[in-house]
Amino acid sequence: MMVESTNSFMLAKRFLQKKDSAIFTVGYMDPSTPGSIIAKAKRGDKIQLTEREEKIEVNCEIKNFRFSAHSKREELLSLISTLKPDKIVLIHGDNEAIGWMGTSILKQFRTKKVFAAENFKSIIFD
Repeated sequence: MMVESTNSFMLAKRFLQKKDSAIFTVGYMDPSTPGSIIAKAKRGDKIQLTEREEKIEVNCEIKNFRFSAHSKREELLSLISTLKPDKIVLIHGDNEAIGWMGTSILKQFRTKKVFAAENFKSIIFD
């Protein structure tokens, strides 16, 4: 779920405004959440994520995938192999799970850049 004040919410607000970015949603999104609003949006739409937020024009690409939000680690690695992103941001899980996933990605895909999101900290992409 993407809800207000989470890492995914803050990242999405930035990515929505960038033409060279994309947001991928996976699985069910509660209709009352910002994640659902984003999942239904298309490039060029103007969306309001919360009552307190201004409308944002959607400049990025949005793709919706249907698989469990609680996928096995190996399934997530397979997704990376299929999508071939240059940069990957890990935003959900305890420290041990994030560490395992980051290490596994770097072992299997040596040229990828992997970032672990932290509350209230920016990630600078080169």
